[in-house]
Amino acid sequence: KISIRIRPPCGAPRRVAQPAAAAAMGSPTVRVSVPKNAVPADPSVSGPLSTNEAAAALLGALRAPFRVQWEVALQGGGTASLAADLVEGATAWPPRKVLLSVSPHDVGGGETNEQVWLSMPTSMSAEQLECVISAGRNSVVADAPSERQACGLVANAVSSASPPKNRRLEAPTDFGADLVEVDAHRSVLQPRCLQQWHSDVCGHHALFNVSCLLRGCAADLFDEECFWRVTLGNIAALVRCGEGTGRWERSRVTCGIADEAHLRELVFADPALRDHVSIVSAREVWTRQLRTEQSPIRGALDAVRLRKKQAHGFILGATAHWYAAVVYAASDDGTPPRILICDSKNAPLAGRLSSEAEAARAAEERVEASRPLCFEALRRLPDWVHRPEALVHEAVEEGVAEWWKGIHKSNMFWQYQPLSVKRALKHSEYLDVFTYLQDIAVLVGIPQVEQQSDL
Repeated sequence: KISIRIRPPCGAPRRVAQPAAAAAMGSPTVRVSVPKNAVPADPSVSGPLSTNEAAAALLGALRAPFRVQWEVALQGGGTASLAADLVEGATAWPPRKVLLSVSPHDVGGGETNEQVWLSMPTSMSAEQLECVISAGRNSVVADAPSERQACGLVANAVSSASPPKNRRLEAPTDFGADLVEVDAHRSVLQPRCLQQWHSDVCGHHALFNVSCLLRGCAADLFDEECFWRVTLGNIAALVRCGEGTGRWERSRVTCGIADEAHLRELVFADPALRDHVSIVSAREVWTRQLRTEQSPIRGALDAVRLRKKQAHGFILGATAHWYAAVVYAASDDGTPPRILICDSKNAPLAGRLSSEAEAARAAEERVEASRPLCFEALRRLPDWVHRPEALVHEAVEEGVAEWWKGIHKSNMFWQYQPLSVKRALKHSEYLDVFTYLQDIAVLVGIPQVEQQSDL
């Protein structure tokens, strides 16, 4: 048995808030839990301990991991909590990530709220956290069964869930100042979308953006609460799918990352997206499919070119980032096909990735722009606050090495990578995007580029 006391800082009132009192005061309830078997227990030992046994027990408890959870009651019902794991070897507080949980509350109308979880960066602002908590309270997961019983998408989280069958879906033209960039040569438009601040959810951003465009709801691209309502509902659905099928652990999806398998599951579960969205994990997969005329991707692009299909969406993997793209068929007034691409980081791409050389130049510009940001991020770390500027600049250039169980980790997986690695990854990413846009433009028959490829 381990007894843990939490004492407030000197001068602070020493009172322990019970759940009801905490709600009245507006203070979080604090809970501390130790995993089972974290501290080996000797069943033969009972009662008061000898000094030797006490020393062993105290040190064992000191080195055992444990979780601290802060919980608050929400007006209207339900609770929200943040949990942080403390493990031996931790060098900073608070940790970089904490787990947010929003409990269910009765929403009525035959619908149920599911508890939602998401790993959150501690660098978030109060406004960002408030938006996610508010969305979590309203991320209703309908009980209606889908063709895959273990998994279901939030069906009505985006307004106008599915456009009427008799309505022609055309490329939006009313973006105005909300266009990041335009490439008139390839008929590519890059509308501004919700800015990603959570580093791990680019896959969910891409799914949300392609869904908004295909449903004819371009205005929802900026609706942050709508995005988080959809995303948290999708994560809850993926948790249910993983637990029902054994295909993945809960932590694989509550971290916020959506890989190809998760995105395919969510797209398949949504009738408005199924058969209208293709997911491509890498440029090599894309190239292989395009060289096969019977492939699904080639068939979708041919259908748009022949105007048998009004539009088709893509979720495109580019090295370490997901992009959303929708290609629209030529309109009745002679307007050629159009391509819309969304990047959750809103980096200007549409007009800057017109060639492989331009892709390399754009990558170099992005990496150089990251220098001061990396410098400031290192300066905020306790171990780097007092180091000379020359050493910090050197770390920005060379990266901060990491080890795991005595093994030197590949610099691709360092939190602070060398600029040379960042440069190579960004160049590969932008070359992927250039290839996707160029091939789509050729295969849907955009006249200016149709003669520039052997596809």
